[in-house]
Amino acid sequence: MPDINKKYVLYYAVRGYATGQAVTIDIFDTVGTKEIDSGSMPELNSTGIYTFNWFPRKRTTYLVVMNCALKPRQQHEVIRIEKPKLSGAISIPRIKIPDPVWQKQEKLDIIKKLSNLSIPAPLDYSDTLDSVLSLLKEVKLNQTSQKRGSAVLRVSLKKEREAILSQLSDLSKLKKEFQSTVSSFHSEVSSLSKKICDEMNTNLKLSTPVNSVNKIERLLSVLDETNLLLKHAT
Repeated sequence: MPDINKKYVLYYAVRGYATGQAVTIDIFDTVGTKEIDSGSMPELNSTGIYTFNWFPRKRTTYLVVMNCALKPRQQHEVIRIEKPKLSGAISIPRIKIPDPVWQKQEKLDIIKKLSNLSIPAPLDYSDTLDSVLSLLKEVKLNQTSQKRGSAVLRVSLKKEREAILSQLSDLSKLKKEFQSTVSSFHSEVSSLSKKICDEMNTNLKLSTPVNSVNKIERLLSVLDETNLLLKHAT
């Protein structure tokens, strides 16, 4: 039997060895898939025998179906493609080699060596583990306290910020009230100055020169005090 990708020649004889016929070939694998679909088989030297050169693509069992349309005579062939065995090859059975039997003296020597080995006592890690666990607990507590301290600090800062904003608002209100008071004070002082000036003019016209001078001095003193008050108010 051929192997894969090796040439395999198929032959088909038409009924009565008729020449010049159209012969087709179909090749199916084991699952019914066509590897060759309606292939053409050429005639071999006008002998009425038709051939087909086939190269199998996988190792399996194939069904080959050949037929002639004008002189129907369907023929089939089953072909098994497998890896060829080497001629003269033999199989060597596996022979189990038994384990070596220990001698009595060897056993005694090994036991003696094992008994002389000094095996250290297992270390006690309980104290170390306790200290590690204690350290982990402290770290966890510190982290928790830091988180709480941060939260308290944030709340405190928020309250201080709100208090500062409230104080700024109160200062703004006081500033507006102070400006309003100063403005009204300026208005009153201006009105008073105007009245004083009017009174001075009137007194100058009606009074004697001596009396007029005295009144003028008093009025000037009042004006100086008024201007001083205005300066301090601004």
